[in-house]
Amino acid sequence: MRLYAAPNSLGSPRFGVSVSKACGNAVMRNRLKRLGREVFRLHQHEIGAGFDYILIFTRKKPKISPKNQNAERQPQPQYKDIERDFLAMVQVLERKLRVRSS
Repeated sequence: MRLYAAPNSLGSPRFGVSVSKACGNAVMRNRLKRLGREVFRLHQHEIGAGFDYILIFTRKKPKISPKNQNAERQPQPQYKDIERDFLAMVQVLERKLRVRSS
């Protein structure tokens, strides 16, 4: 998971999400998008206004060979994990942006 921020001239933050096909089938990709949007929706008033945020989900683990596919299934992404990672990345970005603007 990566998060990018770019300044905008609006008074509120905007959000975009992208999920790589390597993250799984359409069901998994749509779940990741929904979870990402929900995290942003619930926390948009706590994060810096005037920025566009782009959340990009990429594959974390190496691809499983077809033989072992049933043996090791990827766990379902959980809201609390995505929320924790998202908020941590927002804090890092805000610190970097404050340093640049000073």
